[in-house]
Amino acid sequence: MSNFTSNSTAPIRPIAYCRRFQDEEHSMVNYASTLASIILNMVSCPFIILLNVLVIVAVKTRPRLQLMSNILLACLAGTDLLVGAVAQPALITAEIFAIAGSVNTYCKLHKVVDELEDQMCEGGNVVDYHGCEFIPERWFDIVFVLRTNNTTLYERLEQRVRILWDDLGRHLSSFFPAKTKPKKDWAPVNRNRESNMASGRTRPNVLVTGTPGTGKTVTANELAQRTGLNYINVGDLAKEKDLYDGWDEQYGCHVLDEDKVVDELEDQMCEGGNVVDYHGCEFFPERWFDIVFVLRTNNTTLYERLEQRGYSGTKLTENVECEIFQTILEEARGSYKKEIVHELQSNTPDELETNLEQIEAWIQQWSG
Repeated sequence: MSNFTSNSTAPIRPIAYCRRFQDEEHSMVNYASTLASIILNMVSCPFIILLNVLVIVAVKTRPRLQLMSNILLACLAGTDLLVGAVAQPALITAEIFAIAGSVNTYCKLHKVVDELEDQMCEGGNVVDYHGCEFIPERWFDIVFVLRTNNTTLYERLEQRVRILWDDLGRHLSSFFPAKTKPKKDWAPVNRNRESNMASGRTRPNVLVTGTPGTGKTVTANELAQRTGLNYINVGDLAKEKDLYDGWDEQYGCHVLDEDKVVDELEDQMCEGGNVVDYHGCEFFPERWFDIVFVLRTNNTTLYERLEQRGYSGTKLTENVECEIFQTILEEARGSYKKEIVHELQSNTPDELETNLEQIEAWIQQWSG
């Protein structure tokens, strides 16, 4: 069943719309305005399609344009493209039908009334719909309007939003595929080992990063235990050494003093043999790391994990959006050589185990 909406605050009454050209007083005005609307939409429609296609193709085919801001622009262009390719032609067709007198093909709700008339006159029916003003009053003996308290309604709508986010994430991932796939033969092992051993390092430094909730701490901690590398949780280190530069009222957390963190870790990182766990990476010196792993999680799973941590409101939505637009992955690719940055899926225990096995094998190869 079709839903009729309007840009104005007043609802469209479909039967009144069907009869608008039968109103002698306003007939000529209605014809003129409808004809003008058809012409305007027919002229603008091809340009809307062409320009938005050019924007999407440019962002898709030129790696240097694939910044988060440009990806957002491409998403907006995709929405505009749908308007130009679907909504505008549909509106043009509907208006032409209206002018031509074929209004019955445009107006659906009064057809519903005609279709149900006989059945409703017989009685014994339960009707379910989210609107009621177009339905004849004589049909019903009693009407029930269901209400839900705000908390429950919020939870139900929130569940729908999570599903939409997940779908959006999958579509964006397919449209902007990852440039680097995880492999067991991650390169360049030999070149890094030789150059770093010359500087006195005999074991690699590994960075495990990603959006909060993607499993960095579990992965990095377990990896350190299996390989004997030193585990460094930057958040815990900052808390222990008071490496802060104030308090963020909006997010309710301390602001990390990045310079103090770098100074604190410099000597230890130069020695090598460390696994660093943090949800950011651009402020670390590039020379510190031999390989960088960015953990990724689908949006529904991430949403649930963050909810369990007590995240809510802006803090929750911004972290999920950060994962949707692969902010940390782009940050890593912009901060380190592309051949050492690798994206790993981290949704299930099986994926966790696979990731650990592959990273462990790489470390053994580097150290061997």
